Amino acid sequence: MLIDTCTMGEMRIALAAGVPGRRLVLHGNNKSDEEIALAIEQGFAKIVIDEPDEPERVAAIARKLGVDPMLAILTAGGTGICGAAAVMGLSGSIKVPPEKEDEKANNEVMAVAIIAIMGTIFALLEDRKSTRLNSSHSE
Repeated sequence: MLIDTCTMGEMRIALAAGVPGRRLVLHGNNKSDEEIALAIEQGFAKIVIDEPDEPERVAAIARKLGVDPMLAILTAGGTGICGAAAVMGLSGSIKVPPEKEDEKANNEVMAVAIIAIMGTIFALLEDRKSTRLNSSHSE
C-alpha cells in the first residue's frame, strides 16, 4: 500500500512516523520545489505529474541533487501516470542533442526497467498481503 501526501507537513509526518519513502507518493497541483526535492531525496515511490511545468521542475531539482534528470523525469512520469507507456510518451517530448541520443535511449530502458521491477514487487507484496488476510479470515 502507498500513502498519498500533498504537502510538506504530510510528507514530514509520514516520514517521522517511520513510513519509508518507497511507500510514499507526492501528489498535488501546487507542489513546491522543496517538496519535490524531499520526495527525490527520500526515494518516494511516485511523484505524480499534475501540472505541465512539473517534468521540467523535477528534472531541474534532480539535477541539483545529482540524480540524472532524464532518468528522474522518465521514472517519475512512468510511476505517476501509467507505467512504461508513459515513459515512452514522455521521452518523445524530451529533446536532446544528437550526441546525447544514446544516453537518452539508455535512460528509457532504465526507467522502464525500474517501473517493471517496482510494479512486480508491489504486485507480489499486495498478493502476499491479501493471501495473509484471506487466510486469517477463514480460520
